[in-house]
Amino acid sequence: MQPKENECISLSEQQIFMPEGRTAEIYSSPAIAYGRIYFTTEEGIYCLGDKNAAFEITPPSNLVLADEPPVDKNAPPAHIQVYPAEVILGPNDKVQFKARAFNAKGQFLRETKAEWSFKDLYVKDEASELDQNGMLSTTANTGFQAGIISAKVGDLEGIARMRVFAALPWEEDFETFEDDQNPPHWLGASVARSPAGRFIVKTLEDGNKVLTKPRTSRGIQRHFTFIGTSDMRNYTVQVDVRDEYHKRRRGDAGIISHGYTLDLMGKVQRLEIRAWTSENRIREKVDFAWDAEIWHTVKMRVDIVDGKALIKGKVWKTGDPEPETWTITAEDPHPATSGSPALYGVSNTEVYFDNVKVWANE
Repeated sequence: MQPKENECISLSEQQIFMPEGRTAEIYSSPAIAYGRIYFTTEEGIYCLGDKNAAFEITPPSNLVLADEPPVDKNAPPAHIQVYPAEVILGPNDKVQFKARAFNAKGQFLRETKAEWSFKDLYVKDEASELDQNGMLSTTANTGFQAGIISAKVGDLEGIARMRVFAALPWEEDFETFEDDQNPPHWLGASVARSPAGRFIVKTLEDGNKVLTKPRTSRGIQRHFTFIGTSDMRNYTVQVDVRDEYHKRRRGDAGIISHGYTLDLMGKVQRLEIRAWTSENRIREKVDFAWDAEIWHTVKMRVDIVDGKALIKGKVWKTGDPEPETWTITAEDPHPATSGSPALYGVSNTEVYFDNVKVWANE
């Protein structure tokens, strides 16, 4: 039997199991190399092909290497590149930037001296320092910061992006921001092509400034903004949330930590913990009635203990005493061991966030 033009024939089927008997997950897409296909699975790495075939690298038949003249290293530069191009720093941290000169063909000429400066800089509390050798350094008291590192060489300029995060604990009530702004060191807060994807500051009728996710009637309504760094672990996040009614519609609001989502769902009146939403690898849920247009406090804690993730969440009316017990809990035997905290919202209606707090677990 031969495959048809729009069909394939299954020659063999194999199932991969974990020791406890469940089916193993396949991680990432297959990799093709040396006449073989490689699969990375939860149980191990597998190869499809002839195990006795030699590992041979065959250059493409149409590959032609052009003979180029020697590069004049002393030629005037046409482009300045700043390296590294993007950095994240914490307390008592430092990074050495370098200005690299290239000609008009994109050929490297040399590292060069430059005039270093900050550009479009946002600073909360104490700023980092940038010297004229391109060294950026922070102290134990350096606050949040975001902006551009500029290197000028004559009329040319190269730039790099930088974000600085203060030491935990963090608190943000948005009172220092103007309407339609947001913390620039947060990722995903501004999506220019989609107003619904933005998280922007808004002044409410009572004068309180909050972060809002605007309502959208179509398109993608689920978004999040990451407010920390990807290597964070063993921390607690807390935020006050509120949504509105709009033609019997309700929004969702919540927190993401270590890649796990704590979702306070308006329409179905439920609280969920999820991991890998597209597959619901972990999904714990409890019924939870909460009213629109009333502030509620959402708290989420993740601990990585003995190779497992312990995920806990609780919700209560803002201003009421915090419940002693957790509203919902979950355990992941195959944990994401780190991940940035994030705010999560589904804006069938306008969703509000205030008094964001992040602190290390005791």
